[in-house]
Amino acid sequence: MTVAISSAPVAQNIDYGDAFSMSLDGTWSGSNLGASAVYLQVADSGGTFSTPAVQAAPANGTFHFALDTIANVQAGDRTGTLTVRACMDQACAQQYTNASASLGYRLQVAAVGEWETIQRDATHNAYVPVRLDPTRFAKAWEWTFPKEATAADSYILRPVTGPGAVYVVGGNLDINEDTYGVSVFALDESSGAVKWTTPVPENNASAPAAAGGLIYIPTYNSSTHFLALDANNGSVRFNYTQALPSQQFIAPTIFAGTAYFIAGMNGNEIHAANANTGARQWAQPRIGHVPTTPAVDQSFAYYFGSGALNIVDRLTGGPVASLADPSSDGNDQPTTTVSVLGSRSNVIVNSYKANSYPLTSFNVVSRTREWSTQASYRSLFAAAPGVIYAIRRGGTTVPVMHAIDEATGNVVGTWSPPASDAQEYSTANVVATKNLVIVSTASFARPGYTYAVDRATMQTVWSYPESSSAVISANGTLYLLAGDPQFAFTRLIAFKTR
Repeated sequence: MTVAISSAPVAQNIDYGDAFSMSLDGTWSGSNLGASAVYLQVADSGGTFSTPAVQAAPANGTFHFALDTIANVQAGDRTGTLTVRACMDQACAQQYTNASASLGYRLQVAAVGEWETIQRDATHNAYVPVRLDPTRFAKAWEWTFPKEATAADSYILRPVTGPGAVYVVGGNLDINEDTYGVSVFALDESSGAVKWTTPVPENNASAPAAAGGLIYIPTYNSSTHFLALDANNGSVRFNYTQALPSQQFIAPTIFAGTAYFIAGMNGNEIHAANANTGARQWAQPRIGHVPTTPAVDQSFAYYFGSGALNIVDRLTGGPVASLADPSSDGNDQPTTTVSVLGSRSNVIVNSYKANSYPLTSFNVVSRTREWSTQASYRSLFAAAPGVIYAIRRGGTTVPVMHAIDEATGNVVGTWSPPASDAQEYSTANVVATKNLVIVSTASFARPGYTYAVDRATMQTVWSYPESSSAVISANGTLYLLAGDPQFAFTRLIAFKTR
């Protein structure tokens, strides 16, 4: 009895959550079998593939097994051996002597990464490299900020994620809309149970950032510019201080063990600090006063201000270039915006000119402007490889999302919510995955919605009756920061997507 495999060894790179299939083909032969039966069994030493049940060997002497990876193969280097054995019985209790063949495989499963800061990570592109099946979206839990009985209202801010947890800042509002009882909450990713709570001194806090086992809480209007909390228990690991109180600012961008952020009394500086200790590495004046936080890559930090994309050296903060945007009038927009790292050595910004907010792409290798859109767009857009997804700002009677070619700035697709939902305006951010776009809308008189839009067809494939701001964790949990966008978000809703 002989068994031989003809398939080539497998070496493949995939993203966490992606399905992968392979064919296991070969031949078998035997002599003097008489009435003896032959069965074939497939085994996987690495537990990466779903193996079929033992089956009778095909009479033509060949075999073909289609193997799929198990659900949610963990990130990392997955190696193993696939073995086909010839057996005398269907239980494979007795095997033919020396009648087996093996094939090695190696799957490099890339980690997705957590949602660390505004629009996900140091790129701020809000792109999560996973493929999600909207038919499997299932609500897991809902958490509401524990508003005090005497409070006029309450709120929670955009969350961030870490291994097995989601972190959110919330507080109470009195009748004068002053904040009090502001705290940081760590919630269990599976159940929504509160793991720990830490009060914020002076009750002034912006939405957090998270990386490397720390949670970073901006604390404006105080000499403590931000707090760093231990993600495991909420204890204070360090304070980043400056001489003068700061204005409200966006959470730091964390890259390669360094935190990059806006500082100074009026946000007139850009700082870098050791992300683990808070030790200042450099501080430089910045151009403009746009509410922002830098985008960062291996060489540079990028921010938009005074009508230009400003590039500084990541290690020293020294100015490298300032690329003027002719679609801007040089004034700083009043809304929060972040520079976004594209997929083709480009940076995309939300410009500003007399209440017009076009998108502009700069090539940061040639240091040139590539294109600017004619239409205005909201600032927290998503940039998937090759395509940008952005919500129109003004000029329409219903919410409109455009798919924009990253190379040319041309509109290549359009989406609006179903007319029956009677949505009137868009809210919060846009998130893209390999196959979906998550976007939210609202109505003044009816419930708002969060939608999943198929990127290939630009059609709605899932909806949930809540206006929201969305983030996706490394484990694929979709979190919706929900509530009335005209007032405040007060609830966090978690959906399992696998």
